[in-house]
Amino acid sequence: MKTKLKDIQEKAKSVKEEDRKTVLVEVSPSPEIYTPGKNTFMNEMLHIISADNAAADLDGWAKIDEESMIAANPDVIITTYGYYTKDSVSEVTGRKGWQDVNAVKNGQVFDVHSDLVTRSGPRLIEGVEELAKSVYPNQFDN
Repeated sequence: MKTKLKDIQEKAKSVKEEDRKTVLVEVSPSPEIYTPGKNTFMNEMLHIISADNAAADLDGWAKIDEESMIAANPDVIITTYGYYTKDSVSEVTGRKGWQDVNAVKNGQVFDVHSDLVTRSGPRLIEGVEELAKSVYPNQFDN
């Protein structure tokens, strides 16, 4: 695990400051959207891959209002509820008012398996890697 994490951190160093992406992670769908803010291990996972958390101003696992996340205009949106929602990506891309959000406009909405990113344990490193591949495919897809 430590070796794999070190490899991911080394690849993340190749992300230039001007190429850093802002990421919104949704752990539950609308209308009760919850996201990890600061002081969460998922925020740390984003930090490891050189991404910025769109909800970093919130503390802990927080319920968000859609207006503030639209205003944050994330580059990438990650959902973790695809295992119980028929099509989590379409659920996000079809929201009224979200069509101008960079992630939606640019087709950068992805679902990552919840068990890999929301349960602290040995598979968490796989989750960090899956986040990295979704956010920065050019750096991490090899």
